[in-house]
Amino acid sequence: MGKSLKKLHVFLDAEAKRTAGDGIRPIERVPLKIVLPPRQLHYARLCPFCRKARGEIRSLPRKQFQGVCPKCGATGPKRESQQEAMRAWNSKSMSENVYWVLEFAVDPGRFEELKTLMAELVEATQKNEVGMLDNHWAISDDRQVCHIYERFQDSAAVMTHLQWFGPNFGERFMKILKPTRVVIYGTPSQEVKDAFAEFKPVYMARLGGFRR
Repeated sequence: MGKSLKKLHVFLDAEAKRTAGDGIRPIERVPLKIVLPPRQLHYARLCPFCRKARGEIRSLPRKQFQGVCPKCGATGPKRESQQEAMRAWNSKSMSENVYWVLEFAVDPGRFEELKTLMAELVEATQKNEVGMLDNHWAISDDRQVCHIYERFQDSAAVMTHLQWFGPNFGERFMKILKPTRVVIYGTPSQEVKDAFAEFKPVYMARLGGFRR
């Protein structure tokens, strides 16, 4: 017992002589953040336009991927991976309407050509573009100003329209109509904004109202 007490006194004396900061440091708490891996998607949802087939994720040049409806040909946003393209196809943004009012100056003396072009364009668009929901044309009393109102299912439908419109009607259209004002409503994607950048459009966000 005496030896044990002596050892204890020696130990306590040694501890008392330790300089500040010696000994076992307290464990510092470190905030932890649990990062879960992104959920893998295995199926593309039904096409939001025709509702007749599931989307397919297809490989594009430049290592890009895009959702495509095998039934109606509707396309989703382009992405850098197959999973990102599927998420974009399945996202709510595929169902957010984009619409615009386009104002044009009519080339003098070409009103009859405008009517012919309009009839052809409206018929072809109604037949081929399930993503375009509304298409309306209006003309001023002096036949010098034309307004076109168009509403699309979403930004992907807008891009499908632009890709189809250019090679089929673009040249004739721009010879008769010169854009003077472009106002775009809704939530257009950056891809849509880039396509319209040269026309310097005005973008208007929804504030309120209703639609029956």
